[in-house]
Amino acid sequence: MRYLDSIAGMLLAMITIVGFVNVIMRYIFANPIPWVGEMSVLGMVWMICLSQGMLENEDSQLRMTAFYRILPARLQSGVNLLRSTLTTFLFCYLIYSGSGVIAQNYNLRTTTQAIGFPLWIAYLALPVAFVMMTLARILEPFVKHADDARGSTPKEGGA
Repeated sequence: MRYLDSIAGMLLAMITIVGFVNVIMRYIFANPIPWVGEMSVLGMVWMICLSQGMLENEDSQLRMTAFYRILPARLQSGVNLLRSTLTTFLFCYLIYSGSGVIAQNYNLRTTTQAIGFPLWIAYLALPVAFVMMTLARILEPFVKHADDARGSTPKEGGA
């Protein structure tokens, strides 16, 4: 998961540098680079999607922490199990339905307007993110068990 975050960081750096160069080209040389806007949007989509697996792995997704903290420990475990189950089923459904969109764009050979980037690759970001998030949810009990066996403090979960 950390590698995905590193790739997302590199995408952010690339978007920032290319965007800065485009600002200079636009306002100093009056000759902007036409594909920068499209590339920036595609890069941001992938950057955000790649980071989702790590957020899920570290249990840093949005949650109702105030509500979760008032629950007894036994109920917190049940809420975590319910959340993991629902998240896994939802993400598996989204992976399945997203695969249809990717296949359709691949078969139709659709591309972006400015740079001709294949849209199926752009749409691939969503199933990749959902696969990473599903893996993080499925593997969480095993990671938590390994952390507990080593004597580290368990992470705080949430709904």
